[in-house]
Amino acid sequence: MKTLLLLTALSFTNTLHARELTNGLGKIERRTKISLNRQQIFILRSIVVNAQGRFIPKNFPRAYKYIYSQLKIMKPKVDDGTLFWFQKASDINAGAGSSSYMIRTYTTMGLQIADRDVPDLQKVSNNIAVNVLRDILLNKAVLPLQNILARDITAAMKVGNIQDLAGWGGSFYYWHMPLVDTRGKLIKDPRTTIPNDYLTVGDSILRDKDQTRRFILTSVLSMSSTPYFVALSDAPGLLKAVSAIGDLPDEVRLPIIEEISKRDSMMGAVLGL
Repeated sequence: MKTLLLLTALSFTNTLHARELTNGLGKIERRTKISLNRQQIFILRSIVVNAQGRFIPKNFPRAYKYIYSQLKIMKPKVDDGTLFWFQKASDINAGAGSSSYMIRTYTTMGLQIADRDVPDLQKVSNNIAVNVLRDILLNKAVLPLQNILARDITAAMKVGNIQDLAGWGGSFYYWHMPLVDTRGKLIKDPRTTIPNDYLTVGDSILRDKDQTRRFILTSVLSMSSTPYFVALSDAPGLLKAVSAIGDLPDEVRLPIIEEISKRDSMMGAVLGL
């Protein structure tokens, strides 16, 4: 079966380059919180927290949808990356649609390549939801996307049995995203003294030969196991996938395209444009 991959549902329109951190409105580079008012917090809490103060997992998709609806009307204050994350997070947690299929496929493939047990991926998704939603309720605000992704990465490693960023489903789209430390602060690249040069997801993968190898292999195998009808059900996601591939550095982009071309000449031609 001819196949292609929209690697992760955590995709975004504007790529953040760590060497070019600005704080333009409508861009992924937002570094400030997006405050929510008292009514918004009340509604969110009523959706996702029960009378005993416990989270209600079955309502996580609904909570994500509510946050997305509120952020959407706050444009241009809200960056496209954060909007897209919450838009897709609902389907991912519900286990529905192409976004969920793709991110779970990549995660599973990555674990198998690393010879690690595949956990309950729904449990991982719920853990991400708890941490992201708790942050919002405590801060009465939506944190910058890099902080949200830090929650995603932490859950993937602690609950999802993923050993490093090469196995994280978001690594493909968030290659250029700066990493944050345990305090939520951006991590400076130790190899440079440039003020705004931050350590990114891609930096961490490329500096480890085994991670680089597994990232390439996982990407290729995932692309070879996602049916066309699944990918084409999300046309905007398909365009983002092609764009994300083109934005990867040559040392990973070219091997991925070359190997995919061997398996699917039509998709290889599209990716090579």
